[in-house]
Amino acid sequence: MPRGRGARRRSSRKWVNIVVAPAAFEALENLPSPLTPFVGREAEVASLCSLLRQDEIRLVTLTGPGGIGKTRLALRVASDLRHEFADGVRFISLAAVTDPDLLPVTIAGALGVREESHWSALTALMDALRNRHQLLVLDNLERLVDGAGVITDLLTACTGMKVVATSRTRLRLRGEHERPVPPLTLPPPRGAEAEPVLDYDAVRLFVDRARGVDPSFAITTTNAAVVAEICRQLDGLPLAIELAGARVKVLSPDALLARLTNRLRVLTGGPRDLPERQRTLRDTIAWSHDLLDREEQILFRRLAVFAGGFTLEAAEGVCAGGSDASAEAQRGQPIRSSSLASLARITALDTPVLDLLGGLVDDSLLQGSELRAGEPRFSMLETVREYALERLAESGEEAAIRAWHAAWFLDVAEQAEAELAGPHQITWLSRLEADHENLRSALNWSSTGGDAGIGLRLASALWRFWAPRGHLREGREWLERALLTGDDAPPETRAKALHHLGNLALDLDDYPRAEAAYEASLHLWRAHGNERGVAAALNGLGLVASNRGDYREAMRLHGEALDLRRKHGDRYGITLSLHNLGNVARDEGDYERARALHEEVVERRRELGDLAGLAYSSWILGQLAAGQGDADAAGQRFEEGLRLFREVGDKLGIGYTLVDLARLAHQQGDDKQAVSRYREALTLRREMGDQRGVVECLEGLASVALAQGQPEHAVQLLGGADAWREAAGAPLPPAARAGHLQEIADASAALGESRFAMAWKTGRATPLEETIAVGEAIQVAGPVAADDATPDLPPNAGLTTRELEVLRLFAAGHDSFEVADLLFISRRTVTTHSSNILAKLGVNSRAAAVGAALRLGLV
Repeated sequence: MPRGRGARRRSSRKWVNIVVAPAAFEALENLPSPLTPFVGREAEVASLCSLLRQDEIRLVTLTGPGGIGKTRLALRVASDLRHEFADGVRFISLAAVTDPDLLPVTIAGALGVREESHWSALTALMDALRNRHQLLVLDNLERLVDGAGVITDLLTACTGMKVVATSRTRLRLRGEHERPVPPLTLPPPRGAEAEPVLDYDAVRLFVDRARGVDPSFAITTTNAAVVAEICRQLDGLPLAIELAGARVKVLSPDALLARLTNRLRVLTGGPRDLPERQRTLRDTIAWSHDLLDREEQILFRRLAVFAGGFTLEAAEGVCAGGSDASAEAQRGQPIRSSSLASLARITALDTPVLDLLGGLVDDSLLQGSELRAGEPRFSMLETVREYALERLAESGEEAAIRAWHAAWFLDVAEQAEAELAGPHQITWLSRLEADHENLRSALNWSSTGGDAGIGLRLASALWRFWAPRGHLREGREWLERALLTGDDAPPETRAKALHHLGNLALDLDDYPRAEAAYEASLHLWRAHGNERGVAAALNGLGLVASNRGDYREAMRLHGEALDLRRKHGDRYGITLSLHNLGNVARDEGDYERARALHEEVVERRRELGDLAGLAYSSWILGQLAAGQGDADAAGQRFEEGLRLFREVGDKLGIGYTLVDLARLAHQQGDDKQAVSRYREALTLRREMGDQRGVVECLEGLASVALAQGQPEHAVQLLGGADAWREAAGAPLPPAARAGHLQEIADASAALGESRFAMAWKTGRATPLEETIAVGEAIQVAGPVAADDATPDLPPNAGLTTRELEVLRLFAAGHDSFEVADLLFISRRTVTTHSSNILAKLGVNSRAAAVGAALRLGLV
């Protein structure tokens, strides 16, 4: 139909007359020209441009929370594509429109389609755009989703049109391709692999906006870590980072970071020419919050209690509210803990939590994350969570919700306590690690005015979690605090907690504290006539005595525990006491008695059908045979133990046995087999997150490296292991210290004092993941199997002299700033060399590059 002809559209509010103004319509482009640079997002821009170049892709919706940068990204994509549309691109802001019925009229007005009689706005638009090859950018559609169907009508009629929409929620239209806008890239936390902070978009944006108010601002070795932490605290959210960067005029980075405990109060004062909702972070989040319905708002504030994310099951258990039956129905399973059953009730949600969660994800107030064992996790950006916590405090529900949260995670921890000794260790260690921040939050609440009894039980139940993940000191501190605040807890609860505190102190080689904790536990058990508890406390005291070398006292204590366990017919306890008596005999050097005791333990465990226990007995008997110099018998026992550990799925036991088999192979001169066993154990322990086990493997590989004439690599491994042990509070076992000191002395003699000191310093300064790469690169002299052969590479792997210099400095533990200073080149040049090195070696990280360089003899 010709332009200018019209028809009438009946509106619920008025008659609208439409006419097309050709002259106005010919203004093909109106993209705003931003006054600040577009920073980063190269990958997102490239991906979206590629998507929109596909003929079948007509509608792309950029979603995300307020302040994530949807509009700026849409404008950049439109700008990059403007020459690919014959009729250009048009930008239409819809932020001021609140009535979905006015969407077609607003689009028509923005495109120069004027009001006249006879035609509806949508019909006139379709007629005007029918032959156009044009890209429309429709900005801020979240309040107009009920009327967004007109976009589908428009695209159906106008085959040359494409639309990029921005919205805090998806439009739910046919043919829609939703692309959530992620936060800006962030540097890794402290302790992660060192990378230049200016390689990350969030830091680059902060610097750019800071220079807008202070042209002299620059990233230095002094402030780099602080600026990186500011960006992490702000979740990589562009609006928050821009507001923070502008504060540099009056606050140093250190002072700014200190004030970010209250982000919403600090991040205000945005430019006056921005919409009011974008001038403060609070107003930006409130805009999204106010679009939620009542029950979504209730769930939103309740979910703020979770720190570091949560599962659907946890959200249902903590936030559904109502009676036991209501909560049970939401979760689809019964309450497992009396702790939950006794809590104060909160208002029940009528809508299933699953449905409400979906709405919050759609509205970009929650993020879904990767599946854990088939179950999704959800999380809030911390900036959003702070706002939700304010709403929770205002609601009057905070005390009750925090109590439900703590009780839920007590339930989880008490299930985990038993599971961590069984075949599902990895699953439960991973589950607890995923909820580490929630556990900390619950423990903190419990000890600062919450339910101290819940806190004591929670800290106690987690004792098996702390050690494998390198959290021994943290676990001990929580237990110490819980014992102080939970002094009115039931005696048996305190006795159990004291016993577990003794276990942690023993692992930390703090024998006085371990002894005191076990003694206090023993006193409580005796006062209440619990002889099983008495036996457990005596067992702990026996372990302390044995570790101190007081074998006579250890024998007495374990013997007394054994008598009590026999009195009560405690078959598992009897077996454990015999096991410990056998270990004391071994440590005394009485191998015959030790062997006899452990053989008895084997028979008892067979009667009990305790395959896991049998595996441990075989492992101990292997250690006894090794101690007596019977390598063949030791190997047989270790292999038997390994088979049983694999059968029951005991990953910790598999790791222990692999390390002992590696040590045995090394002692027999078979370093190739030793390296193979260590590498298998290392892989397993990394999978478990067992950092202590990883360090034991690295120490073993250091022994091999020293024997193979690679003392510098050995010292780097030993230095890295030493730094981890110091930080984690996990010193070497007393029995291993003499051999360890001898290896250090041998390495020092081989390298000389100066080279040894440099290698040791480098090892201590190297992150654990890079130290692992050094360990995995240890080579053993001898014929190389075809599968292990290094592919043909040009001399020096094709690296230039300068690239070799950079690589060697990386291998020595220097970061990009230090390399730039040492070689008198720019940091950007270092980054270029780094990229070339990775490409030429065919790897994707600096740790892998260092490992490849070691294998190739380049360093």
